[in-house]
Amino acid sequence: MTGISTTTITQALESLKQGVRDGTLKAARIEIPGATAEVKSKLEANYQADVQQFAQQHVDYLTALSRTQLNAATNSATLPDVASLSKTEAKSMLSGLQQVKFTGDLDGKTLSASNGSQNTDSLAVYMQWLQAQVGIDVYA
Repeated sequence: MTGISTTTITQALESLKQGVRDGTLKAARIEIPGATAEVKSKLEANYQADVQQFAQQHVDYLTALSRTQLNAATNSATLPDVASLSKTEAKSMLSGLQQVKFTGDLDGKTLSASNGSQNTDSLAVYMQWLQAQVGIDVYA
Protein backbone atom coordinates (compact mmCIF):
# COMPACT_ATOMS: atom_id res chain seq x y z
CA MET A 1 0.00 0.00 0.00
CA THR A 2 1.31 3.42 -0.88
CA GLY A 3 0.38 6.67 0.75
CA ILE A 4 1.47 10.17 1.40
CA SER A 5 3.85 10.48 4.31
CA THR A 6 3.47 13.02 7.09
CA THR A 7 6.81 14.45 6.04
CA THR A 8 5.54 15.03 2.51
CA ILE A 9 2.41 16.77 3.80
CA THR A 10 4.46 18.93 6.16
CA GLN A 11 6.85 19.89 3.36
CA ALA A 12 3.96 20.74 1.04
CA LEU A 13 2.31 22.88 3.72
CA GLU A 14 5.57 24.73 4.44
CA SER A 15 6.04 25.29 0.70
CA LEU A 16 2.51 26.71 0.48
CA LYS A 17 3.19 29.02 3.46
CA GLN A 18 6.40 30.21 1.82
CA GLY A 19 4.48 30.86 -1.39
CA VAL A 20 2.10 33.11 0.56
CA ARG A 21 5.02 34.94 2.17
CA ASP A 22 6.95 35.62 -1.02
CA GLY A 23 4.02 35.92 -3.42
CA THR A 24 4.98 33.01 -5.62
CA LEU A 25 1.68 31.12 -5.49
CA LYS A 26 0.47 30.42 -8.98
CA ALA A 27 -3.05 29.90 -10.26
CA ALA A 28 -3.66 26.68 -12.16
CA ARG A 29 -4.71 26.98 -15.77
CA ILE A 30 -7.23 24.32 -16.71
CA GLU A 31 -7.46 23.06 -20.26
CA ILE A 32 -10.17 20.74 -21.54
CA PRO A 33 -9.42 19.07 -24.87
CA GLY A 34 -12.28 19.59 -27.31
CA ALA A 35 -13.96 22.26 -25.16
CA THR A 36 -16.14 24.80 -26.90
CA ALA A 37 -14.92 28.36 -27.33
CA GLU A 38 -17.43 29.45 -24.67
CA VAL A 39 -16.06 26.98 -22.11
CA LYS A 40 -12.47 27.92 -22.95
CA SER A 41 -13.39 31.59 -22.51
CA LYS A 42 -14.94 30.91 -19.10
CA LEU A 43 -11.92 28.90 -17.98
CA GLU A 44 -9.58 31.70 -19.07
CA ALA A 45 -11.70 34.30 -17.28
CA ASN A 46 -11.60 32.20 -14.09
CA TYR A 47 -7.84 31.80 -14.42
CA GLN A 48 -7.32 35.56 -14.85
CA ALA A 49 -9.58 36.23 -11.83
CA ASP A 50 -7.50 33.78 -9.75
CA VAL A 51 -4.26 35.47 -10.83
CA GLN A 52 -5.68 38.85 -9.77
CA GLN A 53 -6.94 37.43 -6.47
CA PHE A 54 -3.54 35.91 -5.60
CA ALA A 55 -1.81 39.20 -6.40
CA GLN A 56 -4.26 41.18 -4.23
CA GLN A 57 -3.94 38.71 -1.37
CA HIS A 58 -0.16 39.09 -1.44
CA VAL A 59 -0.49 42.89 -1.35
CA ASP A 60 -2.91 42.54 1.58
CA TYR A 61 -0.48 40.18 3.35
CA LEU A 62 2.38 42.67 2.98
CA THR A 63 0.12 45.54 4.07
CA ALA A 64 -0.96 43.67 7.21
CA LEU A 65 2.66 42.94 8.09
CA SER A 66 3.75 46.53 7.47
CA ARG A 67 0.91 47.94 9.62
CA THR A 68 1.71 45.57 12.49
CA GLN A 69 4.30 46.91 14.89
CA LEU A 70 6.59 44.06 15.85
CA ASN A 71 8.84 44.25 18.90
CA ALA A 72 11.49 41.53 18.84
CA ALA A 73 12.74 42.41 22.34
CA THR A 74 9.35 41.67 23.92
CA ASN A 75 8.17 39.17 21.27
CA SER A 76 5.01 41.23 20.83
CA ALA A 77 2.91 42.62 18.03
CA THR A 78 0.66 45.67 18.09
CA LEU A 79 -2.10 45.82 15.49
CA PRO A 80 -3.55 49.13 14.27
CA ASP A 81 -6.67 50.51 15.98
CA VAL A 82 -9.68 49.22 14.01
CA ALA A 83 -11.57 52.45 14.70
CA SER A 84 -8.87 54.37 12.82
CA LEU A 85 -9.18 52.23 9.66
CA SER A 86 -11.41 53.05 6.72
CA LYS A 87 -13.63 50.29 5.35
CA THR A 88 -11.13 49.69 2.53
CA GLU A 89 -8.18 49.58 4.93
CA ALA A 90 -10.05 47.21 7.25
CA LYS A 91 -10.88 44.92 4.32
CA SER A 92 -7.23 44.80 3.26
CA MET A 93 -6.08 44.26 6.85
CA LEU A 94 -8.59 41.42 7.32
CA SER A 95 -7.51 39.71 4.11
CA GLY A 96 -3.85 40.15 5.01
CA LEU A 97 -4.30 38.85 8.54
CA GLN A 98 -6.01 35.74 7.18
CA GLN A 99 -2.79 35.10 5.26
CA VAL A 100 -0.63 35.99 8.29
CA LYS A 101 -2.67 33.60 10.43
CA PHE A 102 -2.22 30.82 7.85
CA THR A 103 1.55 31.33 7.67
CA GLY A 104 1.85 31.52 11.46
CA ASP A 105 3.86 34.73 11.32
CA LEU A 106 2.31 35.96 14.60
CA ASP A 107 2.38 32.60 16.40
CA GLY A 108 3.91 32.85 19.85
CA LYS A 109 3.77 36.64 19.91
CA THR A 110 1.87 38.60 22.55
CA LEU A 111 -0.78 40.58 20.68
CA SER A 112 -2.10 43.99 21.54
CA ALA A 113 -5.04 45.37 19.59
CA SER A 114 -7.77 47.95 20.01
CA ASN A 115 -11.04 49.12 18.57
CA GLY A 116 -11.52 52.59 19.97
CA SER A 117 -11.71 52.14 23.75
CA GLN A 118 -11.87 48.31 23.56
CA ASN A 119 -8.69 46.27 23.88
CA THR A 120 -7.88 42.63 23.17
CA ASP A 121 -4.98 40.22 22.95
CA SER A 122 -6.98 37.87 20.70
CA LEU A 123 -6.40 37.77 16.96
CA ALA A 124 -9.86 36.21 16.52
CA VAL A 125 -11.57 39.11 18.32
CA TYR A 126 -9.52 41.63 16.34
CA MET A 127 -10.54 39.97 13.09
CA GLN A 128 -14.21 40.08 14.18
CA TRP A 129 -13.81 43.83 14.77
CA LEU A 130 -12.35 44.16 11.26
CA GLN A 131 -15.28 42.20 9.84
CA ALA A 132 -17.71 44.54 11.58
CA GLN A 133 -15.79 47.56 10.21
CA VAL A 134 -16.02 46.10 6.72
CA GLY A 135 -19.72 45.38 7.17
CA ILE A 136 -19.63 41.60 7.46
CA ASP A 137 -22.17 40.31 9.97
CA VAL A 138 -20.28 37.60 11.86
CA TYR A 139 -23.51 36.33 13.40
CA ALA A 140 -25.51 35.97 10.16
